[in-house]
Amino acid sequence: MGLAEVLWKKSDLDGAESLYRRLIAIEERAFGPEDPRLGPALNQLSRMLAQKPDFDAAEPLAQRALAIQQESQPGDSIPLAETLESYASVLSGKGDFAAASLHLRRALEIKEKLLPPDNAGISIALGALGWTLYRKGDSTEAETCIRRAIAMGERAGDEANVFVSTQLFQLASILQEKGDSSGSEPLLWRSLALREKALGGNHLWCAQVLEALAGLRVSQGDAKGSVPLIRHALDIKEKVLKPTDPQIAVTLVNLALTLQQAGTPEESEPQLRRALLIYDNALGSEHRAVGSTCFHLATLLHKRGRFAEAEPLYRRALAITEKAWGPDHPETASTMGMLAKLLLATGDLNGARLLMTRAYNIAAKTLGEKHPTTIDMKSTLNGLMMKMMPPSVN
Repeated sequence: MGLAEVLWKKSDLDGAESLYRRLIAIEERAFGPEDPRLGPALNQLSRMLAQKPDFDAAEPLAQRALAIQQESQPGDSIPLAETLESYASVLSGKGDFAAASLHLRRALEIKEKLLPPDNAGISIALGALGWTLYRKGDSTEAETCIRRAIAMGERAGDEANVFVSTQLFQLASILQEKGDSSGSEPLLWRSLALREKALGGNHLWCAQVLEALAGLRVSQGDAKGSVPLIRHALDIKEKVLKPTDPQIAVTLVNLALTLQQAGTPEESEPQLRRALLIYDNALGSEHRAVGSTCFHLATLLHKRGRFAEAEPLYRRALAITEKAWGPDHPETASTMGMLAKLLLATGDLNGARLLMTRAYNIAAKTLGEKHPTTIDMKSTLNGLMMKMMPPSVN
């Protein structure tokens, strides 16, 4: 699996997938479809597909690997623990954190039972369980697991490795959510330093930390200070990825929104237009990312008074959002509400009233009457109705 792993680390997921599938086909012919020797390749391919992400393809492979392992070697074993971890990574990718955490707890129990106390396999299991618990909503236990994983990694005597840097990154995310930005920032800088040392400065995982640092700066009210960090992340992605890769578009949108917060909206528009072109070509014209980017670009043009350019973008965003999320989803209401405000600004009071009424009803139902979005829509709608009232006759 060496070359496939190399391609995976280089983010050539298509090339890695092709090699993994060839290897599995060879092993099936040599050993049979139920032989436990297929397990490692099945696990690796399922993990990689989950990263793409292609969960529909990944889950059957993970299930097959687990079934083969349980049938061929009943009882606790390290291969069983590793297979449980692979399946859990797919479940996490699908958003089923409750099921994933159960598999990871079982994997950790097996490793703690069979491995020496400071074995790296235990620290890996702790880190995976901790992050899954955090995403499940249990930040207290998650922090405990991740701090323990970091301590074990550091005791191993090789702090300059990707594992410790990843745990630092995840702990920083937990602390930031708790409002502890002063505790989060040094962890992120330390994570970045370790990744640069272990992987080199032009690696996608370094870009990930840079974008997290940028987000932290924005949350601290320093949007201008975050711009160089996002530009650095974008520069890395442009060096490593193809120009049409959607990961570049993600960073372009983040940069565009940050430039607006930093007070330079004129620099934001080309970033959004480039991101929209990438998403359109890479993901298709009806993808959610296309819809959200249309919305961001429409909002920017709306604020700058370019109503004629903004309206078709809002309408396209609304059509995509209604199809992707459903007609009664808060995202649909939000897009509808902004389109209504634009129509109000252009003097189409009746069109604005119809859209804002519908948007308000959706928001009231899904978010509640006291939600800020609902309150804003109600205020806009009341003002609109006042404008539409005929003048009183004395």
